Amino acid sequence: MRITTIVFIYFMLSGCAHKVFDVSSHPYFSNYSGNTLSTQRDAKLCLNIDDKNHFTFRRVKLVSASEWCSFEELAIIPAGSTVYVEGVKEYWVPFRGSHWVALGVVTIAGQTYKFEFIYGYFSIIRAPWENDEEPISKAVPKQSKA
Repeated sequence: MRITTIVFIYFMLSGCAHKVFDVSSHPYFSNYSGNTLSTQRDAKLCLNIDDKNHFTFRRVKLVSASEWCSFEELAIIPAGSTVYVEGVKEYWVPFRGSHWVALGVVTIAGQTYKFEFIYGYFSIIRAPWENDEEPISKAVPKQSKA
């Protein structure tokens, strides 16, 4: 019994914890990371919270204009607005896998918001700053770090 407990504690402390990787240089994201970009489609900012299935990096989430906000809608971002994409993070959780999140900054009506845009879990969706020639959805990046 003691050995089982020790092994269980070892796995809990060593490799069975979430991990965050900077994947800004991945070909999917490298053209956008560290750049100021224009949105190609309308979007909006929603208040974002942690829940059991999602760890938030930021309290404001950027979503498509047609998407429903779980809590409060903060601002509409019209097409042609300027956003700064700081970088992209891969958030890996044991038994759940990865999701990819872009972190950025946008100023709307004199108010600056730091936001996160969830690229996806099982596929990578087209971001508001990507042009219409990009596919709406594509395969997730190969996981090489976790």
